[in-house]
Amino acid sequence: MAGKFWKKNVPAKTSVVKVRSATLLFPMLELGRADIVLYEEWGGLYLLAGYKPTTIRELKPPLASRPLYMYLNKAHREMVPRVSNALLQMKADGSYQKIVDRILSPLKPGQ
Repeated sequence: MAGKFWKKNVPAKTSVVKVRSATLLFPMLELGRADIVLYEEWGGLYLLAGYKPTTIRELKPPLASRPLYMYLNKAHREMVPRVSNALLQMKADGSYQKIVDRILSPLKPGQ
């Protein structure tokens, strides 16, 4: 997916550095070895929370936004209706939002 994004949205003459691990992205940015890092929001915020950089800021709006999907191995296909119903119920009763507020919201700077 990221490869398609790059091919469509990054100019051909742009210098691109690929790293083996996402944990290497933000130190490169902090040390001035990269000007910009493209990474998904929540994963990036999680990595930044552990790294505590001083010069890195999340830019808004995002360059791209797309729906996310859960995938189950076909060996568990019988679970699809139960998982789907459980997620719908969690969103309806507010428990999904409580998890977001408890786990994800603290990753946002200033919260």
